[in-house]
Amino acid sequence: MDLFARDVTFATLAKALGGTSRRQTLIAENIANVNTPGYKRKDISDFSSELAEALAPGGTRQEQVARVSDVVAREVVQDELFYRADKGGVDIDREMAELAKASLLGATYNQLLSKRISQYRMVIRDGRM
Repeated sequence: MDLFARDVTFATLAKALGGTSRRQTLIAENIANVNTPGYKRKDISDFSSELAEALAPGGTRQEQVARVSDVVAREVVQDELFYRADKGGVDIDREMAELAKASLLGATYNQLLSKRISQYRMVIRDGRM
């Protein structure tokens, strides 16, 4: 059996990094369309809550990894937000703040994932964790 298929921490960090990356892409699209009349802001669903729910106690490690793997960063369009007379739904200050937050989260997840991989390297090299 694949070692990573049983590692809930690795699966969670990988999924969180993927969701954060998807969010950064949507924020970049929002910024690119800041002056587009009628453009509606995009974001992802409440990804962190869904991920936390997937990590709820119960089941084997394999079942937890499967639940985490099933979490999807779904795109949502925010129809109710209009900041300008031309029905543009992007506030550049908000987008830049959200991009900074997502970048910090992504960097944190990346560091944690790198540490986990280092632990596996140590196990392979030294035979202990």
